[in-house]
Amino acid sequence: MRHITIHECYDKLKITKEESTTSITYKEADELNRYIESKKLDKTNIIWSRDSVLFINYVGFIKLSTVSIEILPKIDINRNDHEGSREALLSMLNKSGIINFNYSDLGMLSIYKMNLEEILALIFSKTLHNQLVRGPYLEYINVEENSKALKGSVFVKEHIKNISRCRSDVFCKFEEFSINNTLNQIFNTCIKKTIRNIKNSETLKILSHINVVFSEVGYIDVNNKKILDYKFNRLNSRFEPSLLLAKMILNGFSSVGNKGDDKSFAILFEMNDVYEKYITNLLRLNLSKYSVHSQHNKYKLLKNEKTDRDIFSLKPDIVIEIDGKEKLIIDTKWKKIDKNSNRHGVKRDDFYQMYAYLTRYKESKSAILLYPSIGDESYEYLESWYLDENEDKKIRVYAVSLDEEEKAINTLKSIVENNI
Repeated sequence: MRHITIHECYDKLKITKEESTTSITYKEADELNRYIESKKLDKTNIIWSRDSVLFINYVGFIKLSTVSIEILPKIDINRNDHEGSREALLSMLNKSGIINFNYSDLGMLSIYKMNLEEILALIFSKTLHNQLVRGPYLEYINVEENSKALKGSVFVKEHIKNISRCRSDVFCKFEEFSINNTLNQIFNTCIKKTIRNIKNSETLKILSHINVVFSEVGYIDVNNKKILDYKFNRLNSRFEPSLLLAKMILNGFSSVGNKGDDKSFAILFEMNDVYEKYITNLLRLNLSKYSVHSQHNKYKLLKNEKTDRDIFSLKPDIVIEIDGKEKLIIDTKWKKIDKNSNRHGVKRDDFYQMYAYLTRYKESKSAILLYPSIGDESYEYLESWYLDENEDKKIRVYAVSLDEEEKAINTLKSIVENNI
């Protein structure tokens, strides 16, 4: 199977008549489009032309029947570094809490040479294996079966059938402390599907070991509601990171079309969401003297004159509070900053939104539009405006570099200290 790697927002995926290591065919483009339609992906972020397709905001991978497409975020405009982009993306996903793993558990310097599908499979296998070393999860399950000896209670209706068939078995109902429970069935189903699609020998070796542990564990329907609704308890909560990855892998499998064995699946992340959560968590972890609020929804913009009911809820991405006062507003924008464009490409709607925040948040002097920096690092704002009637209230544009976490932390600290 061919593999193509592109960067979100920057690289157009070419569509050609013949197969290529850098493009997809028109038949593959049709399959890709059917997958996009079936999953109801946001079409405003997938731009088609006659001979190309451009992904905006989506990162991850899409696997078609004959080609896999890996979509990475662009971290540095001066480098075409797939390994650096994978490392930055995994760091953002981990720090934002979307996936959870310990880097020390991976123990592979070359992990970022693999594509995202292989990396996620390795993280899943290592995370699960590390917990199974501590012991598999067992729980009491209800069993109904014929037995040579009496266990629990007799199921009379079924036992009468045994008598009518001249069978000596006793049909019993009992509880059994078993490894064959719902949680392990989910893991086993994920393992079965993962083994079919990966090549990394280390991952396959780990999954083979897990298969031995799960030799008495059955499988579960991928569409089973139990997968989505599974609830943890204090005895099995240590498996939660593994289940999160299993859900991603299992929910990514779906059929496209009705011909043959064509299968398409994907694991996609929306960078708007990843970027916002990443910045929020970096601030929380590194600004101990401040309170950092995500999706702050304390205020409304207007009240109805007759009913006094609030309308137009204000919900900044991040609000930083000190001594009970909301001092700084930050909205994250996963968009390309355009140095050559008027106002660095900031949209009119963003100005209106920031203006509304500043008028309602009385204690806040600044509303920040925070973009990812694709290039040089700078702690200075790119643009700054003040309100016509109040020079103390400012709307500012900053960019934060994502290629190194320490650089991002220092930039964020500088932004906060200069605007509180």
